Amino acid sequence: MGTTTPIHDALAGVPLAVPVRPTPCPRAVPSVAEDAERVVALAWQEADERGHAYFGTGHLLLGLVRADDTEAGVLAVAGVTPEMADAAMALVVLSSVSEPVVRAAAGARPLPGDEVAAVLRAASELAGSEGEVTAADLLTALGARPWGQAAEMLAALGVDAAELAAAVVTLAEAPEATARPAPRDPSGLLSSAWRPADERMADEEIDEEIDEEIDEEQLTEA
Repeated sequence: MGTTTPIHDALAGVPLAVPVRPTPCPRAVPSVAEDAERVVALAWQEADERGHAYFGTGHLLLGLVRADDTEAGVLAVAGVTPEMADAAMALVVLSSVSEPVVRAAAGARPLPGDEVAAVLRAASELAGSEGEVTAADLLTALGARPWGQAAEMLAALGVDAAELAAAVVTLAEAPEATARPAPRDPSGLLSSAWRPADERMADEEIDEEIDEEIDEEQLTEA
């Protein structure tokens, strides 16, 4: 289709600011699910709005929270709500050592950092060659990384990375909800209730006439 996004660039390992010599056998860009696209777009937006030169693992965690999908629910249960994530990010901006936050030059737009690129590659490995990278893969890969902005944010919020990973696995293994079958209506009462009032009245009049005829026949026989 000819279009690329930050997640495709990061997954392909393309350093956007530096031209590189093409390789004879370039690595194929993995398929990316819509929910993962949205998470990375929100992560980039978080970095851009905060004036950061790179979107890192902390911004990716914020993207997962902001996406308001199932993964955001898992994070919320663990205590990573939008408000708490914002507070943790503010702390990381001031004190991160493993993945420092760099201020962007005036007018510059964020680029994917090395740490977040590593997380995205790990997510693509989780998806496999035949699968597609999902938001759940992003959260799993992010939680498995023991350092970086996201790891520091989770630690600051008292989130156990192992418990978070277990919750994500449980989420991935949960069967999809199936549609509840419509209740049976052997008497036809419920189905008739949806019919126009004039049709229902006509049916009632016919039923009354039939009842009257039955009564007359019974009287005649008596």
